[in-house]
Amino acid sequence: MTDARTALLAAGVASLRDVEGEILAYLGSLDEQTVAALPAGLAEAASERRDVLVTYLRAGDHGVRATTSVQNDTVAVAGPASVAAVALYSLLSHATIAYAALFEMSLRLYDPRLREIAPRHLDETAQAASALADGLAQLVSDDLVRKGLDCHCVCPMCSLGACGCVSVGHDAAVALSYRDDDAPREGFDLQRPRPGSQLDDAGVVAGDRLLAIDGEAVRTVLDVQNALRRHDIGERVELLVAHGAARRHLEVTHVNDY
Repeated sequence: MTDARTALLAAGVASLRDVEGEILAYLGSLDEQTVAALPAGLAEAASERRDVLVTYLRAGDHGVRATTSVQNDTVAVAGPASVAAVALYSLLSHATIAYAALFEMSLRLYDPRLREIAPRHLDETAQAASALADGLAQLVSDDLVRKGLDCHCVCPMCSLGACGCVSVGHDAAVALSYRDDDAPREGFDLQRPRPGSQLDDAGVVAGDRLLAIDGEAVRTVLDVQNALRRHDIGERVELLVAHGAARRHLEVTHVNDY
């Protein structure tokens, strides 16, 4: 019998496996001329991705049947908010591509009204999809916390309770390296610490900010990880944490790493 964490991960993998199967089935239904007009290698890439997911599921008894279905083309994720975000992203992405096609048609077939409507709607749907991608990592994290599934990562940050997984997940979701905000805040925004962690015991809460480690300012995941890894396991580390306008120094122990 799998625990909730393993079952949830396996369900997500299984649903993505089925999405890849749907992509292959759709590509297989197209005639050769249509396929030739599309980017090369789509079917091969989808098949390879699906094989990797199938291998993952076969590697352990995840309790997921081979016929797991995808509801409303939505990948199985953590909870209601993240499921809704994924579904909306799919719809908005479809609309964005369709508006791009409509714009090109309006240009070539000269429809002045659509030449004004299509690019405006294209921009709106693209921005909305981008906003959903930007916020998805936080939605998934919040859904998992509501399910009682706290961070399982064993990196130096998460082991202290200063989870950086939302920042890393956000960067992966939007396929960008770490980027600063237009008006960056001081320090690194902290998530709700893992219950029983050192930061949880010290009273740190979601929304607090980690400003410095050993007197050195930090702003990114890489800043924090590098500062912690300068210490050997078991050594003490000094943190400067802000709660609103208040600041306080905390001493923690570097307890774990990959």
